[in-house]
Amino acid sequence: MSLLKRWLGDEEGEARVPVISRKGEPEETQPAAERPSQPVGGDETLSFLAEGLHLEGVLRGRGTIRVNAFFRGEVHLEGTFIVGPQGRAELTVCEAQTVVVEGLLKGPVRAGRVVLKASGRLFGDVVTQALEAEAGGFLQGRVQTEEHVRFSWQNEDEEAPSEPQSPA
Repeated sequence: MSLLKRWLGDEEGEARVPVISRKGEPEETQPAAERPSQPVGGDETLSFLAEGLHLEGVLRGRGTIRVNAFFRGEVHLEGTFIVGPQGRAELTVCEAQTVVVEGLLKGPVRAGRVVLKASGRLFGDVVTQALEAEAGGFLQGRVQTEEHVRFSWQNEDEEAPSEPQSPA
């Protein structure tokens, strides 16, 4: 079975993702539901959409995804979404714990942290707890900072952290 067919779905229609370890060692594809959740910045697994691909759809899951391709659709990621230098993302929804823009991202962004690199171009409104921008990075849109950003994957009964009380 080809890698593309395994990635897009097996005979039962179960989506599979190719996984490459942070150390650059290729691993076998695995069902998207079985991908381990690992923190960003450690020895996490990384899913990579290579240059030359043109994909449309919904990316949903945990971990880190780096896009150096053209991607149109939605991103719902408990982890880090990276638009690489050759990447182009046209999104109706982009929500992730961290969003890093090195290429072009068009659409609204909702993230705990947004990093705009010098080569990055972001066209859309941003809701975030923290925005980091390097000199040369470009942002066209409104920025709203919040003390706590709520994501669609959080349970409705999860409460946002309460505001600090001033001493009486």
